[in-house]
Amino acid sequence: MFKKLVPRADKEKLKKQLYLRENQFKEFNLMLEEALKIAVPKSLFKTATVEMQGEEFVVIDGIKYKSRILSVNLTEVKKVFPYITTAGIELQNWAEKYTEILADYWADSIQEEILRNAVSDICGFIDKINNLEKSSEMNPGSLKDWPIEEQQQLFEQFSDIPSEMKIELTKSMLIFPPKTITGIRFSDNNDYENCQLCPRENCITRCAKYNPNLFEERYQNTKKICSTREV
Repeated sequence: MFKKLVPRADKEKLKKQLYLRENQFKEFNLMLEEALKIAVPKSLFKTATVEMQGEEFVVIDGIKYKSRILSVNLTEVKKVFPYITTAGIELQNWAEKYTEILADYWADSIQEEILRNAVSDICGFIDKINNLEKSSEMNPGSLKDWPIEEQQQLFEQFSDIPSEMKIELTKSMLIFPPKTITGIRFSDNNDYENCQLCPRENCITRCAKYNPNLFEERYQNTKKICSTREV
């Protein structure tokens, strides 16, 4: 399913995040208003089936992903929801006109905020239409266990990406426009967050505390037998 999203941004949160001074508010507010008028965030998602699992991999709709953490997280899951969400080429083109260092930084932060909210909105929509009471997601490149190179497989989940998305996966497995993210949404009762396994400090997008014992407790000693699932 292809869906356009309404761009959103928390102005007050951005002001605090960027340590704006009062004499900068007017200029920043104008930039943000302009961005919200121009932005057309978009998302593509689908329902897919977990067909096979092993200790270090999982097969979803015939496509193999190599990730122990993803495989364990999907142990009791039959249906998952791969997605691609972008802040949009319109916003990228807007941001490129700001070449002065400070304005460029503001523009980048505005793009990140609009993308985060777009992902939140599409995940909420996926949860609602599929009656997921509790859910989580994983994203290739967020953890060493699931490298960014596997964005290729996520793109392969979609046989036809609408030209309106205006996205491209490069040879280095990065996406253009850069404010684009891929992921897999799934039902989850363990309140999983990528951040729980990421030791990176001072991350403004952190949404859960790092747990240095979680990998060993939940993932390292898990023994799984490769099996085909019937749905």
